[in-house]
Amino acid sequence: MDNWVANFYRDLGWKVKNGVPFSNPFHDIVVHSDTVMQIFFDPEFKTVMEQLFAQLEDFSNTSLHPLFMDAFHRKTKIIVTINKNETMAQQIHQQVHSFFTPEERYPEHN
Repeated sequence: MDNWVANFYRDLGWKVKNGVPFSNPFHDIVVHSDTVMQIFFDPEFKTVMEQLFAQLEDFSNTSLHPLFMDAFHRKTKIIVTINKNETMAQQIHQQVHSFFTPEERYPEHN
């Protein structure tokens, strides 16, 4: 599932690195400018998604629409916290940059 999501973001032009020790199994984190968002998915929802993705043999040849229709029509809680904190955002940004080589970063971040 992580690889599929990473490829989705890469297709949007984002720089993505999987398998780094910064990840948190309890929430996803997004930093944009001075805003830090934490996204907490219901553990049951994450389990269902992981089970569905585990059944797929090849993501590139699979229609994900039925998968998402099944998973996203379930009632679940998703909690999002949004913090506007420039210092926190900069610290997270610096930590994340440390996982990328200069060649992997955006040119303006080298």
